[in-house]
Amino acid sequence: MVKGSGRGEFNIQGSCINDELMLKVSFYFQVHQPFRLRNYLFFDIGNKHNYYNGALNRAVLRRVISNSYMPANRMFHKLIRKYGDKVRVNYVLSGTLLDQLEKHSPEMIDSFQRLLKTGQVELLGTTHSHSLSFLKEKEVFSMELQRYHTRVKDLFDVEPRVFSNTCLTYTDDMAKTLTEHGYLGVLTEGAESILKGMSSNQIYRSVSSPSLKLLLRHYHLSDDISLRFSNRSWNQWPLLAETYLGWLRKLDKKDKILNLWMDYGALGEHQKKGTGIFDFMEQLFSSVAMDQKISLSKASDLLTLRKRLHPMSVEGTVSCSGDRTISPWLENDMQKEAFDTLYRLYPRVAQVSDPEIHRDWSYLQGSDHFYYMSTKYEGEHSQFSPYGSPYDAFINYMNVLSDFALRTDAGFERTVPEDFRVA
Repeated sequence: MVKGSGRGEFNIQGSCINDELMLKVSFYFQVHQPFRLRNYLFFDIGNKHNYYNGALNRAVLRRVISNSYMPANRMFHKLIRKYGDKVRVNYVLSGTLLDQLEKHSPEMIDSFQRLLKTGQVELLGTTHSHSLSFLKEKEVFSMELQRYHTRVKDLFDVEPRVFSNTCLTYTDDMAKTLTEHGYLGVLTEGAESILKGMSSNQIYRSVSSPSLKLLLRHYHLSDDISLRFSNRSWNQWPLLAETYLGWLRKLDKKDKILNLWMDYGALGEHQKKGTGIFDFMEQLFSSVAMDQKISLSKASDLLTLRKRLHPMSVEGTVSCSGDRTISPWLENDMQKEAFDTLYRLYPRVAQVSDPEIHRDWSYLQGSDHFYYMSTKYEGEHSQFSPYGSPYDAFINYMNVLSDFALRTDAGFERTVPEDFRVA
């Protein structure tokens, strides 16, 4: 394929392939690891301030890097070297992951840096701590965005322009803040509750902030890879790249884009190497790269499509998990109490100068802590939880939070003169 002189491209026989008529497929991979807490006892409160299970966090990180992250990165390096700009991919790297990689696996940081330098990889913005702060404190949410922006600018010399919140959580209330931080688009879940009969394979604009474009995940086709690929009871098992490509070709002709989002751990960790997941992905990307009616896109490429955009309202909060709401994190009384208790501490945290307080404040916001407390999806969540039960997760988190509150109060007393204290 060589460039033509017009808007399209020309294949070697000279026939024009109009880029506007091609289905643009964007793959997004969320890469995240939380700071899991150690077994923190009631008697530790006020006496011990080391909250994190360092051994477990290192062990999980090393295993996932070995099984998933590094072989997947090598695969995409190989595909980009072979096919050039016909292979494009998007990542969402959480700040808590980056903190752990910098400390324990700098070679993984180097690998992502090399991918980004190819120009065929885009990094999306997100919250630094993989939090749900937008639900409680807009000021904290804004600070999380700025912290992440600064971090990836320093590490990768990029400034994300498309946003992907924790597990694709989104509501109209976020739009103005995202626009103020320079975002042009946001990726969220193509849930039926917001589509109301429309297609997830179109670009929409936010009702509350019209300059912000909405990209919607096609969760059926995403989950066919990330969740169902190795399920032998699935009527499509074993899934072949040719079969999946056929599904893409059969999409409605009016559909111009397809957003496929999944956890990066689906490649090699959740779907083990022995299932054939890497061979499948390499064959799929190779086939799409050579297809004349389908192209791979970065998120920002989609925002440049010239088309009249329909407005879309997302009044409730959608997500990619469970029933497409925030119920996996904030359904039961334990989750709500822990979440409310955490953010009640913010006014004092904001007035404390101790960097360790601010580090722990960031890590304790991680949505995983509340996810582990879920009873509605207990069986589904137990495979990721370090706890024996949701109740153990709640007690442990609240013990840590009690000690953190004591430290915050002490830091507040040391930092802020009485005459200048804000209630």
